Amino acid sequence: MSSAGQQAGVILYKANVRFYNDSGTLKIDIDVGNSGTSDTQIIQVYIGTSSTDLENQTTTPSLPVSLAAGSIVRLTVTYDWTAGNTYYFKIIPSAGQQPLGPFPEQAPTS
Repeated sequence: MSSAGQQAGVILYKANVRFYNDSGTLKIDIDVGNSGTSDTQIIQVYIGTSSTDLENQTTTPSLPVSLAAGSIVRLTVTYDWTAGNTYYFKIIPSAGQQPLGPFPEQAPTS
């Protein structure tokens, strides 16, 4: 079989990141998609102020979260973000699969 016929099983991508204030609690929604051909699970989510200073986060729903091929899942993190600052995100799927990130996102200024 040619390499073109061996499509990667799991390909994670950032669908959207949203910073918001939920009745005084600062939160971030991270929408992660899987454009591959195999199902996976998200097992860890990291957020930090630089690509080398990332901390493991607790999400809603609780990890691990299933992510089917061709689907998008929303992970919500309670995180004390500051308007205008840039944060870095890293999403870890099941063992042996390529992680997503770290990628930067800037919190809104207002």
